Amino acid sequence: MELDRNFRKDREAAFDEIQKAMFAKIQEKALWSQGFVKDKNDGLILPEHVQLSETFRWPAAISYAAGDFKENRKPLKQIFSGVSGRYEGKNLQQIIGVADDFVRTPASKLDGRKSAFEDMFKLLDIAERDFDLTYKPLSKDMLDYWHKKHPIDYQHLEYAYRENQRHFMKESINEMRQVLTALQAGKPAPGVTAKPPTP
Repeated sequence: MELDRNFRKDREAAFDEIQKAMFAKIQEKALWSQGFVKDKNDGLILPEHVQLSETFRWPAAISYAAGDFKENRKPLKQIFSGVSGRYEGKNLQQIIGVADDFVRTPASKLDGRKSAFEDMFKLLDIAERDFDLTYKPLSKDMLDYWHKKHPIDYQHLEYAYRENQRHFMKESINEMRQVLTALQAGKPAPGVTAKPPTP
């Protein structure tokens, strides 16, 4: 019983630490974004829009998931559905196909802090792996909007949007992994990294 209490205490403390770091990261990104959008009176081009979206998406997603893990009221499938289209459906064959998503390492079963970080890393791995299952095509209205800025055929416009989202998702997820790795090791989280958009 004492081991269980300590496990839960350490696990919850780790999630609190993760949420605090993600909130700080969002604040850093907010400051960065002010310079990013400055003087762009005609609005952002497609790669810039996607970069900005993905930049904020992943620290927020980690924070929400950490809260769900801490509350311990939702099944893993439901938490994973926040980042993976694979878990939005009810196809049991899909779940059987990724059974490892629900397996924790022996060490994490004994260490609450380790289990918390392992769950967060797994969440990011799943999000990156399942991008093509999760991606939602642009609506007709959004295609029309982006076509005004980038007058190419809709098929190529959709492809450009999807691949820009994949690219900037990976960049943001890699940055979040660096933050989590530093936190787990008891080190300060890395600062904001900002790269120019890749068309």
